[in-house]
Amino acid sequence: MFLRPWIALIAGSLLSPYCTAQPLVFAANDWCPFICDLDSDKPGILVEILNAVYPERDRVSIRRLPLARGIVETRANRTQGILGVVPDTAPDLVFPPLAAVTTQLCFFTLPDSNWRYDSSTQQHPDMLVGMVKSKKVNDRFVQGFPNRVTVHGEKDTAIRLIQLLQRGRIDTLIEEKTSIDYILQLNPRLPRLRRAGCGEERPEYIAFSPAAENPQALALQFAERLEALRRSGRIDAILNTYGAGPETRGGVR
Repeated sequence: MFLRPWIALIAGSLLSPYCTAQPLVFAANDWCPFICDLDSDKPGILVEILNAVYPERDRVSIRRLPLARGIVETRANRTQGILGVVPDTAPDLVFPPLAAVTTQLCFFTLPDSNWRYDSSTQQHPDMLVGMVKSKKVNDRFVQGFPNRVTVHGEKDTAIRLIQLLQRGRIDTLIEEKTSIDYILQLNPRLPRLRRAGCGEERPEYIAFSPAAENPQALALQFAERLEALRRSGRIDAILNTYGAGPETRGGVR
C-alpha cells in the first residue's frame, strides 16, 4: 500500500457517514479522452476512474461545467469535487496524495514542418502558436512566443486548433498529447500531426472541496481506493480502452 499505515489509520478514523454514504457531486469540463460524453459507453478516463473508485453508482454524479466555474463551485461546496485539476490552478482545494492521471502538453505541427521546440531558445518570433484560453500552460513554456492565436470555449477546442493548423492560420499548436492522439484516432479526416517537443509531465487530480465535511478523509479514502484499483490492473484497462499509454498513469504527490 502506498500510504503509510498510520495515515491509513487516520483516514479510517476520520471517515464519517458523510464520507461513506452521502452523494457526492463532481464538476467536470469537456476534455476528451479524460472527460467525454457522459452518456456514452466511453465517458472518459477520469469519469471511468471516478465510477470505479465509487462503485455505488447512486453515490456520485457529475455536473458539466467549464473549468474555472467548476473550481468556484467546488470551493463553495456546491460541488464536492472536481475532475482534472492541478494544484497550481487551485491550491486551496484538497488534493489526494495520489494523482488520477499524468498529462503532458506538447507542441504539434503538420508533418512537413521541421521546426522543433527548444527550451534553450529564448524567443520564437516567427512562429504563430495556437492555444486554448482556458488551458493552464506554464509561462516558461510559451513566453518566447509573442504571436499567439487563442481559441475560446470548452468544447472541441483541440479540433478547432488542428483545423487552424491545417489552413495555415497557425504554425504550431499546444495541446495535451493523449488528447491529440485520441482526437486524431476518432477523426481520420483530420491531418496527421507531428509532435515537435513537449513540456514537463504533470499530475492531474480529482480534488475535493475544502468546505466539504472531512475533506481530508474523502481525499485519503479516494487515494486508497485508487491505489487498490491500480494494483488490480483496472486502471491500466481503462487507459487501454482510450489508447492511452502507461505514462498516463498518475503518481504519488
